[in-house]
Amino acid sequence: MTDIQIDAYGEQRCWNCGGENFIARRSIKTWLLLGGFALLTKKKLLCLDCRKFNNVPTDKVL
Repeated sequence: MTDIQIDAYGEQRCWNCGGENFIARRSIKTWLLLGGFALLTKKKLLCLDCRKFNNVPTDKVL
């Protein structure tokens, strides 16, 4: 999982496929490791095209 990419037009792009369709979710790995405490973690963007998670650094504006 790597950081989300920002293109020349300022649009967010998936690091894997370049898609623009995202939903905010917590990863399954987070749920398995932390159980109910996973609700305290930050959500990541899930690409709907390739189903890969994208990190969103706190210094990048959504």
